[in-house]
Amino acid sequence: MSAAAEREDREGSGARQRGFALMSPRPRRASRLARMPRWVRIPVTAWAFAMFFSATLALGLLAVPLLLVTRNRAERRGLFTRRLNASLRIFSGFMRDAGLIDFWPPVLPPELEGKPFLLISNHPSLIDVVLTLASFPQLTCVAKAEWYRSFVMGPMLRRTELIPGPGYEGDEEADDDLPVVRRIEEKLRAGVPVLVFPEGSRSLEDRLRRFRRGAIEAAVRAGVPILPMFIGVSHPFLMKGVPFWHVPDTTPIYTFEQLPVIDTRGTTSRDVSRELMDRYEARFAALLAERGAGSA
Repeated sequence: MSAAAEREDREGSGARQRGFALMSPRPRRASRLARMPRWVRIPVTAWAFAMFFSATLALGLLAVPLLLVTRNRAERRGLFTRRLNASLRIFSGFMRDAGLIDFWPPVLPPELEGKPFLLISNHPSLIDVVLTLASFPQLTCVAKAEWYRSFVMGPMLRRTELIPGPGYEGDEEADDDLPVVRRIEEKLRAGVPVLVFPEGSRSLEDRLRRFRRGAIEAAVRAGVPILPMFIGVSHPFLMKGVPFWHVPDTTPIYTFEQLPVIDTRGTTSRDVSRELMDRYEARFAALLAERGAGSA
């Protein structure tokens, strides 16, 4: 067995001992492009994101005239959501084929097939939401409220299952609860699985941010299970406040691990949040130790 394979086996065994299990097989063997030097990797990364944002802008501009004359029907939102996630799958596949990242899509536990659930995860990098939505066709998430007010993106987003974040129309008039929590709860009750990053922003390099329990409260109210997922990245990459050209010398490998599914019946959001925070902090500490051992 090679040294790399032995290291992967040790990491997988350690994760299982800490209560996590790999959601998918090991990342596939990276392409030859993964061995490109860093001075080449930087412009290729820039070109990939320029292509992504340009395609998003073009799609919005081209779709607006058509969407403005079509009815926003609830039964078609699932279809638009699946198509949006399919486009993200194309982009994530391109990044993998170009050698910019390496990963294998996570697999949904069989007991959650066709059911609503709350998927929560830590948030180590900019593309976590892209990789996750690309892996689960019917999954939706919370998006920035200003995107919904945008003339370019708004008409398209309002025809998907994406949930407006804080600051959406009418939020300032609410005084009994957080409106975004109610929106998440309504989506879960409607049978739509939802992705949320309870940190609220990307993780720091040396620690996780405190978990917010609003989405967990929505899952408890809706009575749907919670699927906790831990995203590990072999090297710090696309972190908050770090320019995209600060790329590692080797291809970052993304791994997806899961905790056992949580049955929210008879629980409180406070208890679930506390338990999850403890487990995620332990797993994050182990990740930092793995990175340190790998660089030694």
